[in-house]
Amino acid sequence: MSLQSRSSNEHVSQLKEFVNWVLDIGNETIGEIHDKENAIDIPSYMLIENSGDPMSTIVNSTYPSLFGEWGTHFFHHKAILAPTNDVINDLNEHIMALIPG
Repeated sequence: MSLQSRSSNEHVSQLKEFVNWVLDIGNETIGEIHDKENAIDIPSYMLIENSGDPMSTIVNSTYPSLFGEWGTHFFHHKAILAPTNDVINDLNEHIMALIPG
């Protein structure tokens, strides 16, 4: 809701569409069951083009100014969602290795 108050009409529309899509996943109103797992098609406009290195691709997309100047709240307004804690641990290690010091 707070994002909507600071965004353009087009961005608000895209945000609402994304929120509804995520809710539909949670409510199991989209997707097809395959071998006891729910297969969900992700709209192409939500996908990030892979550069060959998936970790770097997602980190660069989420934190494009990682090597610029950023304040203490830089990471508070961004998140990377992943299917397992193992993937998140790998991403965290990757990001920590990129940050100098």
